[in-house]
Amino acid sequence: MHTMSVGFARPEDLDEILAAVDLFTRIKENKTLLASAEFRLNKHAEEKLGKDWMEKGMLNIPSCFEESTNGIALGHILWCHNMLHAHGMYETARQRYTKLEETAWNTRKSFEENAKKMPSGNPGRSYDSSSDLGDAFQNHFDCPSAIRRIKETHEILTKAAMTMSDSDRTKMGWDEAYDLRPWHEFPDTDRISISGVLLQNISFGFLGAGGGPTKDSLCNGSLLREHIMQHSTSDS
Repeated sequence: MHTMSVGFARPEDLDEILAAVDLFTRIKENKTLLASAEFRLNKHAEEKLGKDWMEKGMLNIPSCFEESTNGIALGHILWCHNMLHAHGMYETARQRYTKLEETAWNTRKSFEENAKKMPSGNPGRSYDSSSDLGDAFQNHFDCPSAIRRIKETHEILTKAAMTMSDSDRTKMGWDEAYDLRPWHEFPDTDRISISGVLLQNISFGFLGAGGGPTKDSLCNGSLLREHIMQHSTSDS
C-alpha cells in the first residue's frame, strides 16, 4: 500500500483503523507474515514487469522540475504504469494520472513560468506527444522502453480514453479482487431523510443520517485480525 486516506464522520469510525494500526505494529515485531506478503507482491511484479525493469526501471528519472522533462511527471506516470501492470490497480492509477491532466501548461510561456505554477502536492503534468523525451531518459538503462511505457500508460489512463469495462479489465487480469470500503457515510437505507442529512451536516457528522461501521463489519474485522495473528504465530 502506497497511500491510505482515512475519512471519518464520528470518533467511532476510527475504531477499525486503530485496530489495524495495532495489528500492523504487532506484525512488525513478528516480521514473518509481513515479509512473506512483501515477497509475493514483489515476485508477482517481477513476473509481470521483468527483473531488469523492477531493479532499474525507476532509476535515473529526472524530476518534472527539470527542463528536459518539459514538466511531464515521468516518475509519477511510470509509477502508475507499474501498479497497473503489476497489480491491476486500474482505478487508482487512472485517478492519479488524470490528476496530472489538470495541471495547466501554457506553451507560450517559458518552462520556468509554467513550473512555478505547478501544484506542490502533485507536481508535473501528463504526457504530451509534442515533447521529445530522449534527453530526459538519456541516463536511463532502457530509454526506448521507458518512453513506450509512458505513451502506453497515457493511452490507457487519460480522461479521453473510454473507461475500461469490467469484462475488459478481467481479460487483462485487472479486475477488482474486493472492495476495501466496508461501510459508507450514507448507507443504503430507506430511512435517510432530507432533514437527517441536513442535521448530519450541521452537527459535523455526529447526528442525522447515520453511517459508520455496522455490527457485521466490526465482527468480520475482528475475525480477520484473529485469523491473521494465529497464522503469524504458527509461521513463526
